[in-house]
Amino acid sequence: MFLLKLCLFVVCSLEVRAINIDDLSKERSDDELKSEMTAICENIARYDESITQMLKDPPEDQATIFLKNMYSYNDELIECLKIVTVHRNRAIKHCAEVFEKGGPDFIDVLVDEDVLKDRFKWHDDDVKHLYEIRRETYKFWDKLLRLESGEDCKINLKIMG
Repeated sequence: MFLLKLCLFVVCSLEVRAINIDDLSKERSDDELKSEMTAICENIARYDESITQMLKDPPEDQATIFLKNMYSYNDELIECLKIVTVHRNRAIKHCAEVFEKGGPDFIDVLVDEDVLKDRFKWHDDDVKHLYEIRRETYKFWDKLLRLESGEDCKINLKIMG
């Protein structure tokens, strides 16, 4: 039931954040692109820090906030992917710090499943779902890094939920 409620929330939030690809392909000034990419990169960094801390020391009964942050992180990566796909070199230069990291810090955190189950009141399926979200994060990062390296790759932004 917990996952169903969260999935409904995520679907709603993703619909609100949907961007028309025609809007992305319109020409924009370097300042506009810089402003947009800066905001996205700041959000990526903020969510990464929050998720990393919550994985290291999960706060009691904060599973909803934790998963919301995980989905929001991936949502920001999707926005970054969309823009980098259309405005590759110009967009990449405005988020160099993100690309230099090569991925989120939270991917490197060893997940203590027992602690998550205890503090978040999770079951095995909830932990499994966390790993699925992390796999999606890894896939998005792989696509971003391939685009940054100049590789043309098919972008399929299938969203979990």
